[in-house]
Amino acid sequence: MDQLVLDVNPEAAIYVTAHGELRLSGWDHDQFVAEAADEHTLRLDQGQTPLALTAESDVAVRVPRGARVVVTSVGGDAQVKGLEGPLHLQNVGGDLRLRQTADTEIGNVGGDMSAKKVGGFLRVGQVGGDLLAHRVQGDLAVEHVGGDLFLRDVEGGVQAAAGGDVSLNVDFRPGQVYQVQTNSDLTCRADPAADALFDATAGGDLNVNLPGAQIEGNGRHKRVRLGGGDPAVTLKAGGDLNLSGAASSGESLDDFGDRFGEDFGVMADEFAAQIETTIETQIESQLADFERQLNEKLAGLNTGTVHLKAEELAAKARRVAERQAEQAKRRLERQGETARRHAEAAQRRAEQQAERARRQAEAAQRRAEVFTRRSRSGSTWSVGFAAGPRPPAPPAPPNPPAPPAAPVSDEERMTILRMVEQGKISVEDAEKLLAALEGN
Repeated sequence: MDQLVLDVNPEAAIYVTAHGELRLSGWDHDQFVAEAADEHTLRLDQGQTPLALTAESDVAVRVPRGARVVVTSVGGDAQVKGLEGPLHLQNVGGDLRLRQTADTEIGNVGGDMSAKKVGGFLRVGQVGGDLLAHRVQGDLAVEHVGGDLFLRDVEGGVQAAAGGDVSLNVDFRPGQVYQVQTNSDLTCRADPAADALFDATAGGDLNVNLPGAQIEGNGRHKRVRLGGGDPAVTLKAGGDLNLSGAASSGESLDDFGDRFGEDFGVMADEFAAQIETTIETQIESQLADFERQLNEKLAGLNTGTVHLKAEELAAKARRVAERQAEQAKRRLERQGETARRHAEAAQRRAEQQAERARRQAEAAQRRAEVFTRRSRSGSTWSVGFAAGPRPPAPPAPPNPPAPPAAPVSDEERMTILRMVEQGKISVEDAEKLLAALEGN
């Protein structure tokens, strides 16, 4: 194990270069501490330039909360939290997670990026994967996101571009600038009681569901005014664009699938964010209690040798507590990721069901239109088939000639005469019976 400990100014400028992964956090001590699992991998430069750390492997760094931190390069993933001074990350090869930072400027991120509780502006250059930003107190500017972009609770203006889907859910404030564009679908939520003027352009469907809004334009470009129309919001989507407030009960069937999928996706993201925030809050609270109890126990140890030994034991105890907290966080994060995957699977199933319902409704509408046209023209038809001319009836085969009747025998004549004599039949009946037997 390699460790560096140095007393520093609480607002010192600190540069960090990590060839592996980086975990950097602020704390309430005027000390700079760097720790790596591998030996002889940390190098500290204290020349004429500000303090500069180079780590050849994964490294964990603690700095005073008010320090001015510049991370020049990270080879793997990076996690930064708990800073009250400005932060500048020039290049991160893997994923980046930011929590509880002040003014933050990011150059390039190769993987996904997540930023929450940013107490100032957030400026980002290029992000190769997805970007999620939640609770940003200042302006947010993103040059380009290769994947999906999810923005929520940004108090300043927004300027962003993405290649994937975009979800925008912010309070549009007068005097700010909002410009968001994507090559894919864009979903924007707005309070119908707010003031804003939306200039929306879509390559696909453009749906607006804002009660009380004034709407001008056509199917691909619309201007939507809420209230006084300030601020101006420019939205451009290469795919579909949905601009709405709270979901209404009178939505058409065509909007249902898109809106349901949109709501479900936002719910899944918010659910994951709540899980993560809860995890971090609990762990940070437990670590703070641990630090307080440890400092109370060390307060009575003032002799030199005993104090140094106690400090060493305290440092080890802190590292053990942090490792256990990190393991607990990762377990809970895996559980949150499982919940997210289940939510996404449910979303896909709901979208498929909505698509099937849409196709059935369209087929029923087409049949109704055909029925209406046939009814107006007076044609006869059966459901689903147009009526054609009735084919001629095939000619009936000729009836075969009746076979010749056999002559009446003398015995039959005598039987009929006896019946007349006995009064069983009349003479007239006898004549009819003989005529029938003779074929007449």
